[in-house]
Amino acid sequence: MVRHTNLNTLVSSLSRNIDSDGFYNATIGQDQDRISAIAQCRADVELQACRDCINNASRLILEKCPSKKSAFEVYDVCLIRYSNESFIGTMSTDARSIYYILGDFSNPQLFFNQYLAPVLTSLPTRASAGGKHKFAANVFRAPDFQTIHALVQCTSDLSAQSCYACLTAIYSSLPDCECYAKMGNYYIMPSCIVGMNLTHSSMNYY
Repeated sequence: MVRHTNLNTLVSSLSRNIDSDGFYNATIGQDQDRISAIAQCRADVELQACRDCINNASRLILEKCPSKKSAFEVYDVCLIRYSNESFIGTMSTDARSIYYILGDFSNPQLFFNQYLAPVLTSLPTRASAGGKHKFAANVFRAPDFQTIHALVQCTSDLSAQSCYACLTAIYSSLPDCECYAKMGNYYIMPSCIVGMNLTHSSMNYY
């Protein structure tokens, strides 16, 4: 099947074509056999670590989704997304994943209102203005004497306006999901991510 061959060819090529900014996108095929894909790493990851992550994510997405028309895989410090529809440069907030790590803060509402919300408010503007990386991070002290590492990132194919809108969509969902109560969590959409954790070394957000 031509489409299946195109999918394997494109996804398998992502790790070796990832650029020094940790991003790559491509499209191959025609009509119903057309496949578009993007691969991206966290902006502060070294190139070799990025390529290793993309290589592992590529293997996983082909194993888990061999017949799907569209899918995205998050792995360690990178993501891969593919589709038979044209999506490059278009914001998507349809599929959402939430990952929880560690325990709860002693007073989650206080943490969100007085600590997390003010920090996160500044990050979408910084990320959307962050050039190709579209990445921003901050470190702050929280209740229970914890140091929190927060980060946001959009896929590099988005415009500044779409990046800001994607991150804003996540922020508006945080109070309802109550994931902010966790000392480590990651809220992932196909086009952007918000994450926080107690240590930067464990910020394997994807």
